[in-house]
Amino acid sequence: MLHEYETQSTLNPKLWDGESLKKGLSYKFLRIAKAFYDFLEVSDTAQVLDVLLIGSNANYNWTEKSDIDLHVVIDYQAVDKNLHLVKNLMMAKKSIWSTNYPLTYKGMDIELYAQDWNDRLHSSVGQYSLMKGKWLKKPNADVISIDDEVIDAKMAPLQYEIEHLEEGDPKLELKIKHILERLYKMRQTGLEAEGEYSIENLAFKKLRNSGHLERLSQLDKTETMLGMSQARLGAANAARDAATNSIIGGVTGLASSVLPAVPGLGEVGADGEASFMSNLMGKS
Repeated sequence: MLHEYETQSTLNPKLWDGESLKKGLSYKFLRIAKAFYDFLEVSDTAQVLDVLLIGSNANYNWTEKSDIDLHVVIDYQAVDKNLHLVKNLMMAKKSIWSTNYPLTYKGMDIELYAQDWNDRLHSSVGQYSLMKGKWLKKPNADVISIDDEVIDAKMAPLQYEIEHLEEGDPKLELKIKHILERLYKMRQTGLEAEGEYSIENLAFKKLRNSGHLERLSQLDKTETMLGMSQARLGAANAARDAATNSIIGGVTGLASSVLPAVPGLGEVGADGEASFMSNLMGKS
């Protein structure tokens, strides 16, 4: 049956004063976008053309768990003429960035993406230019009708698989990887085909809001840390054995073995600054 999704009466008050972005947020978001652009390591000819704030937090359908979607607009052809190759590179860079720098602002994940300037966003999507300081496309608060049963049918298989993941399963890492690949494909397919209100994207958001994606993320982190712990144990044992052999061999000067450190990644604090940004961009 068809249900209606009531949009909010205002834009997210954590980001907006009416239809104006809160003071200081443009600067903070632009600094993060600049760090992301540097991380892409693209040719100097592929300059940043704009930085857009889009998605639920630039529309009236936001929730407390909505992402802050920042799109860094560049010309893909200035990177390479093979657009398929460039798109895959940008997706890979986004994935690595998200893993290494899980930034949040007031509880909301900050998602970054390098958008080709030729891409045309869905007509219903609000678009705010951080570089120009104005709306390119103002959102509206219309009621949107969506078939809940279709959304549930789309999310049900992934929901079941996530709920049945178990720590200690020797195939856990492979299962998580497979689910993540399908989630990515599902959401990307929906966004490219129909935009923000596609069945695929709404199914993805429902999985996120129900806590299923958080469970998947925690299992993935646990599995990763377990692998790192095992690797460190192996490195420590190797260092011990090397030291023992050196002593037995009569070597007087032993080189110390330093295990690789795992950097701590901070989130954007109450003032909106990311702890790692001071190193990348210089303190403000």
